[in-house]
Amino acid sequence: MRILAAKPATTLLVTHGITEAIFLADQVAVMSPRPGRVKEIIDIDLPRPRTPEIQRTPEFHAYVDHASDLLFGAGGAAAEED
Repeated sequence: MRILAAKPATTLLVTHGITEAIFLADQVAVMSPRPGRVKEIIDIDLPRPRTPEIQRTPEFHAYVDHASDLLFGAGGAAAEED
């Protein structure tokens, strides 16, 4: 976060951590399983600079829930292929 604030740049971060992606990114591309395709791009509209406290907000949890639903389907079951 300190580096981004000091020298803004476009960065691509690949992670399996949903909360990490939402916390760090302005956009999150959710991928489908094999073959990997972009299922949806989620625009993250949370204020910057982001502090760890933002992870306790309803807005943050709404983004996490949406990304989780895209990955695993509603109710936590593995999502079916389209």
